[in-house]
Amino acid sequence: MHASVARDPRTPILYLAPWVDYGGSDKGTIDWFRWIDRSQFAPSLITTQPSPNRRLSEVVPFADEVWGLPDLLEGSSFRSFILDFIESRRIRLVHLMNSRLGFCLLPELASLQPRPAVVVQLHVEEPNRSGYVRYVTTRFGNLVDAFSVTSQHLARAVRATASPRTGSRSSRPESTPSVSSIRRGCSRAGSRRGRGTSSSPAG
Repeated sequence: MHASVARDPRTPILYLAPWVDYGGSDKGTIDWFRWIDRSQFAPSLITTQPSPNRRLSEVVPFADEVWGLPDLLEGSSFRSFILDFIESRRIRLVHLMNSRLGFCLLPELASLQPRPAVVVQLHVEEPNRSGYVRYVTTRFGNLVDAFSVTSQHLARAVRATASPRTGSRSSRPESTPSVSSIRRGCSRAGSRRGRGTSSSPAG
């Protein structure tokens, strides 16, 4: 007779980031893992862009699992690995930090049963609004449960365009395309990322 294995009572969280190298947002990732209450939460990290990842080792002591996908898999396998990870680890919350592939997976995350909650972390809005703030809020805002921002200015920018599940709807609903159109536009996101693929500045 096999002894029963006690189930971990902590809430499993997946943190998706492009990399963990030198930079302000990377330090934020390290601090997030360092200070999260691991008596209540079981955090894991997956990185999605080729990088030296010179500070990845600083996350390892504070994470249940760490997976640098570009060093392990071809880019075309990233999508299925992440979705399988979420289901097999029973992830309750996905935290997205500058991972374009993660953003493109949002429609598929919304279809999972049970659906994990989604938090999108944003750091700064570019002067020409070409970065992730506008990209995520106008295209994926209705698939996000909460936004984590670094300033009141950024909070106002998010409120102006986003339609998160927990907030008020955007005054311009036509700016948010259908789930099917997002899925089509993102279907090749993973295949462009793998060994030897140059990384974009926007993760």
